[in-house]
Amino acid sequence: MLTILVPSYNHEDYIGQCLSSICQIKIPGLKVIVVDDGSTDKTVERAREVLALYPELNVELIEKSNSGLVSSLIIGLDRTTTEYIYLVASDDVPDPLGVSRCIDALGAEPRAQFCIGGALNFFEESGALSKVYTERHNRFFSLDIESRNTEMFTDFPSPVLIQSTLFRTAALRAIGGWDPKLIWDDYPTFVKLFSMFPVVGKDFLFLPDVIVAKYRHHGNNTYKNIAKQFYMYSQAIEALAPAHLKDFVLASKGGYYILLGLRYGNLKGILKIISFLPLKVLFKVPFIMVNLAFLKLLKK
Repeated sequence: MLTILVPSYNHEDYIGQCLSSICQIKIPGLKVIVVDDGSTDKTVERAREVLALYPELNVELIEKSNSGLVSSLIIGLDRTTTEYIYLVASDDVPDPLGVSRCIDALGAEPRAQFCIGGALNFFEESGALSKVYTERHNRFFSLDIESRNTEMFTDFPSPVLIQSTLFRTAALRAIGGWDPKLIWDDYPTFVKLFSMFPVVGKDFLFLPDVIVAKYRHHGNNTYKNIAKQFYMYSQAIEALAPAHLKDFVLASKGGYYILLGLRYGNLKGILKIISFLPLKVLFKVPFIMVNLAFLKLLKK
């Protein structure tokens, strides 16, 4: 019934907790696929240790040379034969009850292609927890389809997490899975899913009170690298955004990340972001930055 795909890379400190939680999920026909992306630490050894404690589980551990997260997801989807699939990074912590409840919700709504459950931010250093999905997400999912199709690019309530979402495997295949030319995994996936399956409550479910995962925040999270984050975003916009929105969206996001870089004193990251922007877009960035700063003042 369900395949759980765990892409891993240099998470020896975290993968044990992730897999231990997965092994507590009681769903018939459960299969676990771990795809390790050429870890140079003891991630694979730690995974084997934990999985050996559950010999009754159907487990496949795939080791490959380092080629990125998206390639791991493509391999995992190709190996999946079950009706449902759940993807969780090896540094996050799935909630067995939440996973089961989302499967039940999809079973009760046969038209629904995926179920976005809730998630908790898990701040490793302090141990603090907070909800990932806020009023911004509630507003986004309550929009009419045309407005949401625009705001997917202009005002997307990031993040919407793959690791809090249960999918029908057929839905991921219907959108073509993952594009190997794009680095980013979750945002392009949801852009394509919301375009093909747009009706909340029918085509997909949004259940923010059903906690599916803890999203771990630690020193190696990609979102802390502003230049890489912007590059990933710009790739997705170039590939997926309507032509009339591309320049505005790239200038807006470029301005946002430049302001973020100024806040953190990250001159190197700012220069990289500027290098990624076409000249016609770069000229628009100062005006966007002024507007962003003005809007921030208004909210105070």
